[in-house]
Amino acid sequence: MIAARQAAPQRVTKRSPMGLIATYVILGIVTLVTLLPAWWVLIASVSPGSSAYSSSIWPSQIVVSNYRALFSGEFGRWILNSLIVSLTTAIVSVFITTLAAYAFSRMRFFGQRMGIVVIFIVQMFPASMYLVAIFSILTSVHLEGTLMGLILVYSGAQAFNIWLLRSYINSIPKELDEAAMVDGATRWTVLWRVIIPLARPMLVTLFIWTVMSTYNEFMVASLVLQGGPSTYTVAVGLRTLINNQYATNWTLFAAGAVVATFPLMMIFLALQKQLLSGLSRGAVNI
Repeated sequence: MIAARQAAPQRVTKRSPMGLIATYVILGIVTLVTLLPAWWVLIASVSPGSSAYSSSIWPSQIVVSNYRALFSGEFGRWILNSLIVSLTTAIVSVFITTLAAYAFSRMRFFGQRMGIVVIFIVQMFPASMYLVAIFSILTSVHLEGTLMGLILVYSGAQAFNIWLLRSYINSIPKELDEAAMVDGATRWTVLWRVIIPLARPMLVTLFIWTVMSTYNEFMVASLVLQGGPSTYTVAVGLRTLINNQYATNWTLFAAGAVVATFPLMMIFLALQKQLLSGLSRGAVNI
């Protein structure tokens, strides 16, 4: 009976042609709406003048003067500062997140369950609430206007990453830890030889998310980086291009926005396989 049921052919449901056409039309519209802002920025970056508005979706004249003017100033330094801040923050935050998530997942201590909840709730408050406190602390330790001060501020906001990685580590069988400890492994050995290799997709995911969020962050960076244009990140520096006292150059801003996306695209393309694996495997035991 069971063999007969398994051998029976399964029904294949056929979709109607009109349903497929409607699906493709909806997907096409959504794609166009999503790509329209990016296309507008790209067109503005190769348009002459300084206006952000055009009567056509294709420029009447394509110029590269905006890109030349962009690199004649401090823009290259802004890109470098952003990469230094985002990559360093990502490395430090992943290290801190790994230690904290492992402790909350595998160890037993007083306030374990409430600790992660309290940390997560505190970080849910908007950043504008503690901007004054951040600036006061950095001033007291003489790190205002420095990239190091900005890295320290970014590295402290890891509650969500800890919560996410803790859930991922919970999905790893504890029997692996116990087997390693039976063979004489310590907690540190279990963490570095067992947990981290298995959690690598999620660690890469958190790394990419941290790089993207810190690379594009503006509010905290504009408060901390008061040391002049040479200390600006790309988000703060681009703001100066459309906040000039005598002119507002939107085409130059658009060119900067186009160039600023390339480092993130390269990082994403290099780590996309690990990112997709971490996203698919991390949605368990949350």
